[in-house]
Amino acid sequence: MKVKVEDILELIKETGVLVDVNTLKSDKILSDQGIDSLDIANIFLNIQEKYDVVIPIEKTQELNSIDKILDYIN
Repeated sequence: MKVKVEDILELIKETGVLVDVNTLKSDKILSDQGIDSLDIANIFLNIQEKYDVVIPIEKTQELNSIDKILDYIN
């Protein structure tokens, strides 16, 4: 199963971020779009749980956009 942008956006929404998920751009850095570091940590936890992947903590710095997260998961 290939993960799509919509899947990640839904997961971000479920995390409870205070940003309008519909305005997020997949190629832009999440923190530049108003998502704080705590929300980003929660997003990674949810991704790991939902898709049964392990994302090493040192990898999270470079996985800073939806597109990069998708490339990593897929």
